Amino acid sequence: MKSMNLTRDDVLATIGLQTRRSASDYIFPALGLFGLGLLTGGGLGLLFAPKRGDETRELVGSSVRGASKKLMSKLRRRAQDAVHATEDALEEAVDAVDAAAVDRTVRSPFSANA
Repeated sequence: MKSMNLTRDDVLATIGLQTRRSASDYIFPALGLFGLGLLTGGGLGLLFAPKRGDETRELVGSSVRGASKKLMSKLRRRAQDAVHATEDALEEAVDAVDAAAVDRTVRSPFSANA
């Protein structure tokens, strides 16, 4: 008689099932392919770079500085708008409270007009 070396996968396949794959079965190969793509892209980028390294660094640096100045300017404008909107809302709330206080004072049962 032949020796049967059945594995768990053989038994599950016989009844129409398969082993459950874990997240690491998907993540690690994907990360490996991503890393390989990064290395390949970086190498090709260095190989076909149109400018010298110092020129490229200066170009990238000036682009980043320009973008950060635009972003800071936009953030300052939005912050100022928010401050003005808050001040306006606060003034309206104070006016509403003052008007309510005056109205209550006029209607008070303890006032001389009652």
